[in-house]
Order: sequence, then C-alpha cells, then structure tokens
Amino acid sequence: MGALYGILGAADHTELRVLGSRLAHRGREAAEWSPGRDLHLGIRGARRIVDVQEHGPVAFEGAIDNRSEIAGLLGRRDRDAVGPAQDAGLVFELVDSLGAEGLARLAGQFAVAMWHGPERRLLLARDPMGGAPLYFTTTHDRLAFASEYKALLALDGVTADPDLDQLQVAHAGGWVRPGHSCLRGIFSVAPGAVLEVRAGRMSSRSYWEPGSHPTAARGSDALRDALITALRPKVVGSGRIGVDLSGGLGSLLVAEGARAVAEGREIHTITTGYGPDDPVLAEEARTARAVGSRHHTVILDPGDIESLLPWMVWHLEEPSGGIEVGLMFAGAREAARHVAVAVTGAGLGELMGAAGTGRLTGLPLGDLLRRPLSALKAAYHRGGGFPAAQIRGAAPLPSLAGAASGPLQRLRMQASIERLFTGVGIRLVGPCTDPVFVGTALALPGARGPAAPGGGLTRGDRFHHQVRMADALDRMAVELLSPGAVRERGFFEPAYLAALLRRSRGQAYGEERAGRIWSLLLVEIWAREFLDRRGAPPERPAPPIRLLDAAGAPRSAATSGAI
Repeated sequence: MGALYGILGAADHTELRVLGSRLAHRGREAAEWSPGRDLHLGIRGARRIVDVQEHGPVAFEGAIDNRSEIAGLLGRRDRDAVGPAQDAGLVFELVDSLGAEGLARLAGQFAVAMWHGPERRLLLARDPMGGAPLYFTTTHDRLAFASEYKALLALDGVTADPDLDQLQVAHAGGWVRPGHSCLRGIFSVAPGAVLEVRAGRMSSRSYWEPGSHPTAARGSDALRDALITALRPKVVGSGRIGVDLSGGLGSLLVAEGARAVAEGREIHTITTGYGPDDPVLAEEARTARAVGSRHHTVILDPGDIESLLPWMVWHLEEPSGGIEVGLMFAGAREAARHVAVAVTGAGLGELMGAAGTGRLTGLPLGDLLRRPLSALKAAYHRGGGFPAAQIRGAAPLPSLAGAASGPLQRLRMQASIERLFTGVGIRLVGPCTDPVFVGTALALPGARGPAAPGGGLTRGDRFHHQVRMADALDRMAVELLSPGAVRERGFFEPAYLAALLRRSRGQAYGEERAGRIWSLLLVEIWAREFLDRRGAPPERPAPPIRLLDAAGAPRSAATSGAI
C-alpha cells in the first residue's frame, strides 16, 4: 500500500508536495526528489520503503510476490534474503537487463516510474491485472503522473472536464475501460502496458498477454496449485489475514485458499448485509465456521448510503461499481480495525466460469460446495428490462457495446476496488491480481465466456430490505437528481429520470432499475466531487460502522472507522 507521483518537465518542490498531499491516505511517510534534470519523483508509504527509494531512479508502489525468483534470474546471491524494500531495485535491474518485456516475469500488484538517465527516458508501467493504479496527463509541455488522478487535479493547468464517452461506459457497464478515465485528457496507464517518454515523444505498448508468464501451466491440478501459489506470498509477513466474504463462488474459493496458506495465522472473515435477517449473512457465517475464522458481520443500513457513497466514489475516482461494491466498502472499514491484509475473491467466480465449471473439482474447496448455498445466487430479484440512459453528447450506446468484452477485460475493469481498501489502510490481494493464476485459468482446455448467473434469491428473501433501499435511493434522488439539478448538469434527460423513479408505495425496484438509479446517483456524486470540487475530500463524515453482536443484535463500532 502506497503511492507514486511525479512531473517530467520544469517543476518546483511545492508542486510535488501538492501532489503528495492528495495521496496521504495511501501512505503516512513521503519523500520527493529529482533523479535527473527536469524529472521529479515522489512516493508515499512505510518509512523503510521511502528511505530505500529516495534519491534513486525508481518510484515503485506495490509488492513483487516472486521476488526470490526474480533475484535468482538476475544472478543475485542473496535471492532468499531479498525483502519488500528491495522490490524497486529488482524491477529496475530486471528492466535494465531484459527490457520492458522483462516485466512479464513479475507476479504481484505494482505501479512503477523508472528513469534511465543516459537515455533521458521515462518508463511508466502497471501490473498485468491493473491491481495498482497509475494515471498521467500532459499540461504546459509537462507530463504529470500519480497513483490517483485526484492528485493531478491539484495542479494548476489541469482541467476537470468530463469525458462523456467514458461516463457512458461507466453508467451502462458499471466500470471504466482500462487505459481511460472519466476526465478528458487524463488517462490511466493500461494494465500490462508500459508507457515510454523520450525526447518529447510518448508511446505505449503491451508487455503481457495471458499465458505469457513462463510458469503458467495447464490443467485443473495446475489451477489449484496456481491458486495456492498466488495466495501464499501475498500473506507473508502478515500476523492476521482478512477475507472478504461478499457472497458467491469467489468467496468460497479464497476462504478455503486462505485456510490452506494461513500456517497458523488468525483468519478474520468479514461479511456485509442489510440487516440481522439478511439470508446472505447466515450463509457466509456457515462458510466462516467451516474455515475456522473469527467472523465479523457488518450491516449497511440503507439510511447510511447518503454519507457513505461520496467517500466510495472519491476513492474509486469513477462512478463505478454496483450496490455490492457499497457493501464491500462498508466491510472494508470494519476489516481495517483488525487486519492489514485482506484477501478478496472479486472476479474469481467469473474467471472460473470462463475456465468452465467442470474445472472446480481440482480446487481446494473441502466440503464447502457439497451443500446448497443461496449465497452463490444473485442478491436482487431481476426486474424487467430498463435500458441505460444515453448521456447527452456521448457516442451512442451500441458503438460502445464492446467496452467490457471478455473475462480478462472485465477483471481489469474491476481492479479499482483496490482503492476502497487502500483508502482505509488495508492492502487488498487476491488470486485474480496474479497473472500466472489468470493465465492458467484462461489457458484451460474448453475455456469459454463467463457462466450464466444463477436463479437468484427469491423476491421474498430480501424484499423488505429492497424496499428500504428503494426508499433510500428515492431520498437521495430528491436531493441529487431533481429536475433542476439534472437540467443544470446536462448529462441526462429529465424525462428518463422521471420514468425510472416511478414505483408504487411499498414496492421495491427490480435489480436492474435499482442498479440504474444507483449508477445515476454515482455519476452526479462523481461530478460534484471531481468536476465541481476538483478531487477535494468529501465534506460530510462517513457513517458509523454497524455490526451484529454474538446475539445477532445490531450495534455501532467504538469508532467510525478509517476513511
């Protein structure tokens, strides 16, 4: 957990400090320096990491899971002694020896800026799955870059104008395309790509493709081994392990995977639901008992979403993610009170669908899949088709339909949830951020598209929770999506909103309509945070953390939790 930032071009120390101050939630300590003429670098993170990198040619954020393997590849005699503080140096040496293509040999989540002084060449790169963010923009003949674009908006001359096409993709598909942002002129370094800047010219190329890692293998046994191999180094050095039980197949897989690699470490599982009688909570409690974890049940009261969503959007920096991401964020705040590392199965269920459900038999599930689990099903009753809104000035939806094609693309789009955990002080890890595991899953014979969703919980299972959520969405819509506010912002047609928000008293919205309303609210919140306020932190405090005690009674945590 940390951040990197910098400016290629004329800059003063004050500007670097401004960039770094916007990233304070990603690391307590900071340093800024200049390794070459007109290049200025900065990092945030733990003191030992900052001290090692300061004044060097590399700003590195993340962790290399196979650092011993890389050290051996480079002929280092101390390969078994290298630790996280040496990751930056290893990456620089790897690229110096093998070129940017050598980055394909790395496993782990990372973003890096590397300066090659003799060639006056700057390289910016991200891990293949996009687990660590990195953005850039050009202004006044300079290139500015940072782990989050809220830092870039703190610089004079960087404009905050919406990219309407990307807003359309986010609203219709739930996530922003890799390599883009919802702000015009601000881009993300694409996952698995390296951006090279030399002599005023900028170019980008991919260094990784599925299966390109030399250790990727085939077969269900290889998939099981890849899952365990992906998880084990991610929890090294952690006294306790957190597991996000957000429902679904991915939760089951990482829960059993965490148990397999725990080696005596205490496991904390966290589940978030809508109330004591939420059926998903009972299902995940059974999973926690099977794993033998200390279990924490968090309640997201629908009345709290009004003060929670601005913080969620501020961390994500895009109007992305459905209602389940709000549940995950509420759980992350509780997890931060107990662990420093949390394991997630986000994207794993879909990846297993791409690999073929018949491949699950080789995975370490114990007896967890030998009983019916409603948690594997959708949380909301599916409603009738209600199309996404067409944003004024954006390209028509059909021309953007391929924005999220393929399981790899969707995994990369969902990688931004890392920021919700980083924002509360937790490093989020998971097998779907490991290129070897992803490459192994996609290389299985018979790999195909994602599995079709299950039948879903019955409407009665969560009906009264859905009604309360619908009431909360309506209250927020009155404030944020009034006809006057919608006309002034100019993104949507007021008539669309009026039709979307029409329901009978005491009735819930269907899943699709609730998702559309949620997405429209996120777009307006995003616009207020990043267009109107240029990325300054939300003014309203976050809601309290609400828990269920051992007797199943709701209570508030002693602290409102980190934000």
